[in-house]
Order: sequence, then C-alpha cells, then structure tokens
Amino acid sequence: MHESLIVLHFGGQCPWHSWVIEQAREAAVWLKRDLKVFDVSEDWEVAFRHKLFFPFMTIVDETIRPLSPLSVEDLVEIAQGGKEFPPAIAEEPLLGASPEEIEPLRSSRVGETCSLCIPGKDTEGCQVKEKWAFKIENEFPGEILGFVGLEADALVSYPLPEKDHSLAFITCIYGLENGLDYRAGLLEPLFTHLQQHGYRRVQAIAGERTAYPNGPAVFFRNNGFLQVAEIDKVMLREG
Repeated sequence: MHESLIVLHFGGQCPWHSWVIEQAREAAVWLKRDLKVFDVSEDWEVAFRHKLFFPFMTIVDETIRPLSPLSVEDLVEIAQGGKEFPPAIAEEPLLGASPEEIEPLRSSRVGETCSLCIPGKDTEGCQVKEKWAFKIENEFPGEILGFVGLEADALVSYPLPEKDHSLAFITCIYGLENGLDYRAGLLEPLFTHLQQHGYRRVQAIAGERTAYPNGPAVFFRNNGFLQVAEIDKVMLREG
C-alpha cells in the first residue's frame, strides 16, 4: 500500500473544497506523504477509478475514504491508525415543510447559497464557487443555474450508471433549517423545469444512512426515486 493523500474535487461546485485541499496539504507535510489533487471536471478517468460520489473526496493511503470535511488533526490521526469514526446514522426522515417562496438560482446569487454549507460568502471556497457558477452559466447562456445544484448528466464526472444529454443530475440538494426539511418543495419546480427543457429523467447520489451526500436516501425514495446502483461503501463519521 502506497502511503499518500489524494483529494478529488469537482471544480468549484462545492465551497468546502478549498478548505479540504488546504487541510490535506498541511497533513501531507506533517505526515511526510505525497499529496495529489485532481479536478475531476477535467479528468473523468480519475473520478471513475476512485468511484467518486461526492463533490470533494479525500483518500488516505488509497483505501480509506471518509466523506466529511476533515481537519489536519483528523487526517493525521486516521493516517496513523489512531482514529475511527462511528457510523453516522440518519435513517429517520426529518419533518417536511413547504418553503414560502422558491426562486430560480442564477450565478449572480450563488454567494447567498454558500451560507448553507460554510460560514460567510467572502470565504475562498465561496468565491471559487461563484467563478465556477459564472463559467457554467456562460457555457449555457439564458439557462437557470438551478433550483438545487444541477447539471446535465453528460457534463458530470461521477461514475453514474447511465449518462445522456437527456438526463439531469442533482449535484446537491440541501434545505434543512430549524429541524425541518424543505427539500421536497424544491423538487416539483425542478421537475417542471426539466420537462420543459427536454430532460426525461433525473439522477442523484445519496448516502443511505447519512446526510452526506444528499441523504439519507429515504428522502429520494419518498419522492418517487428508485435505486438503480450502489457506487461504493465507505467509512462514515458523525457531524
């Protein structure tokens, strides 16, 4: 087994990725190990080889793949074999709630969404996400960026069971506040938008028992989705 740290990230889609790379870089120096960082939006083969299922993913010694953002201290302890994470169990769906208003998301307002994930729109990760969003919108002028994080299947590097320009992919759907789950209310306008633009189906990757990514998966099953494949099993952590 080669001792190394690898970080995969899907461009600037997730504002966490800048922090994740910074933590991995410091951990690699501490551990005296190689660090490789791949932007999988430019290298699909790497994404398929490592079974990417998350917009950023850290791989320790080619085998350990925790899916949450990890600090320097956590990475060092994991690499040295001194830290284990208990399974993060989140099987029970939260109480659903309807949003008072739903607005289409365009690149000029992406910064407002960053606070759902990280504190503050002035962070490096949020600024990178804004640049990424402008790039996507420039490639598809006039298109809504999303009601949730959305891409055409044929444009994403995740190892999906099927890819086609008529399929859409939910990159992220987070709408939890004060113990209430607002996500279901986002799906109806999303489905309407997709049908109007010629998409015939939408796919998503979801953790079976965790909030990361996009889970727990029962949310999608409760909203008409069917499981078509299992990408991988990974180490989980709480938080």
